[in-house]
Amino acid sequence: MNQKNNKIILTIKDNNGHQCLGEFRLQQDESKNHNRVLTFAALGNNEVIWGEKNIN
Repeated sequence: MNQKNNKIILTIKDNNGHQCLGEFRLQQDESKNHNRVLTFAALGNNEVIWGEKNIN
């Protein structure tokens, strides 16, 4: 991972050499309270992976 403009760039490689590139971001969820969440998304090999974690 490397850091650029307050973002962390994510690179994931599987055992077959396929690579997904993405990034982490601090955001707010869509709930009434607009909770802070750390999210990531990555794209590669015609697939998208993503996740989020509440950080309140």
